[in-house]
Amino acid sequence: MQPLSALCAWNRACALALSMNAELDAAGDRQLAASLHELAVDVASDIADGCERRIAAEYLACLDRARGRLAALRTRLYLAHERHAIAPPTAYIQESLNLSRLLGRLVDDCAQDLATQRDIPYLRVAER
Repeated sequence: MQPLSALCAWNRACALALSMNAELDAAGDRQLAASLHELAVDVASDIADGCERRIAAEYLACLDRARGRLAALRTRLYLAHERHAIAPPTAYIQESLNLSRLLGRLVDDCAQDLATQRDIPYLRVAER
């Protein structure tokens, strides 16, 4: 199993959380900043959680959960901007969309590997 630091999706999710945290702290609304930061951190945490799973279905569930949190993050960013609490979050929304697509490809690849019963090199599947 490869270390988390070697995973592009995890690195990008961490970078998104860190960059959002720095900018949102400067915005002044601590509650909003904490809410958005927590969601961004949860995305990276879900990816990490999935990578530690030994059963493919659990891995896929963690990646799907991360994608759901990315959608929630985009929604909160949009609403925060609409109420003039933050500047246009275009870069964060774009990165969350890109990350969601990346996770979607990982889910699709894993599901295809499972359907064709191929070995999944990025996941140790528990024997039954």
